[in-house]
Amino acid sequence: MANQTLFAHLIITFFVAFTTYVAPQLGDLVEDGEE
Repeated sequence: MANQTLFAHLIITFFVAFTTYVAPQLGDLVEDGEE
């Protein structure tokens, strides 16, 4: 089950990096779509 912990940590790290990079761009797309 040690691999499960490593896998979860990897997902969290990837999710944080993905959200930090994509969230601002995704937010701009949403704002453009609403107007």
